Amino acid sequence: MKGLLRLVMAICRYFPLLILIVGCDDWGSEKITVEPEALVDKARVDKARVDKARVDKTRVDERSPELTRVRLAVENYNLKRQQPVSRLLVSSDILDIALSGESLLVASHGFIDEYDLSNLERIRRLTFKPITNHYGDLRDPRVYSVDFSPGGNEIAFVLETADGNTEVGVISDGQKTRLISGESKLALRKIRYIDATKLLLATLESEVLLYDRSAGGQVYKRQQSLSSFSDLAMDAGRAVIADESGTVPVFDPNSGETLFVIRGGNFDRIYDIDIRGSTILTGGKDRSASVYTLDRNAVRKFDAGHQIYAVALNQKADRAAFPLFNNAEAIVMNLDGEKITHSLDGAGKSLNMLTFVSDKRVLGATYNEILIWSLE
Repeated sequence: MKGLLRLVMAICRYFPLLILIVGCDDWGSEKITVEPEALVDKARVDKARVDKARVDKTRVDERSPELTRVRLAVENYNLKRQQPVSRLLVSSDILDIALSGESLLVASHGFIDEYDLSNLERIRRLTFKPITNHYGDLRDPRVYSVDFSPGGNEIAFVLETADGNTEVGVISDGQKTRLISGESKLALRKIRYIDATKLLLATLESEVLLYDRSAGGQVYKRQQSLSSFSDLAMDAGRAVIADESGTVPVFDPNSGETLFVIRGGNFDRIYDIDIRGSTILTGGKDRSASVYTLDRNAVRKFDAGHQIYAVALNQKADRAAFPLFNNAEAIVMNLDGEKITHSLDGAGKSLNMLTFVSDKRVLGATYNEILIWSLE
């Protein structure tokens, strides 16, 4: 009996080691290859197995700028607390906005409204036919994204289709023209004009496409990230993607080539992004806004007590706007010196969109209301 007991104890003592030895041999028998661009988002590689058909194999330049963390306290500043000078309730959820001069586009469920910014009076409403859902019921299609052409005389849009895909069209002189049909089976979420004929599009899978009407259609389709898409911004020949990884791919919108990927600011999903020249501003799930200064290879991270859904830079990139102390109030900050100058109050609900109309006006949007603040 004692001999049997010693045998059982010996097996229990050395059995984990035997498993480890056998397991190591099994694991070592399979060679795992990581594609170079999988470094864009390591969290989505899933044990280094990458869908090679979707990932470009060229190596991506990664940049990790020097990080400075900044904590701002409202009591340290003599803020100008601004109430909205005008506000507008929208009859349905606001999905996207676009500006051109004194004209504002609001995309929603089943329609695009155009407003005069000076008085927020509606100029026109462009409607879309209802679609049938999986239960056979009619509902309004989502207008995921909208944009003005550079001259402001044409509107481009991304529209939901009945089969759950999307289509792309333009409206000129009141006439709608379809450019990409739902049969393409693309989950498009953003559209922006590059010039009068070129349209930059982004999908839910963080692919970017260039559609050039002068070239007769799609020019390229490139994967910019392995993470799900949040936002797209573009300025001065460079475009940026925001996604769930917290990294920021910077690419050439005309070729789709990834120029470099920056990391080190946000460490979770980025909800909103803006770029002006060599300055990039992000806001995200990790309760912070990050300002990347590309020409100095530096990033400043501003900690907040909440997730940040909306950010904006002015044209000169010397001012930033984002909700800092709570989601219903945005601050305006001079980036040189990090001085907060204004608090944009009165929204009463989370701000989901922000944009500078000019250096003296900021436009914001909640889920169903447009607000304009004066900085004078």
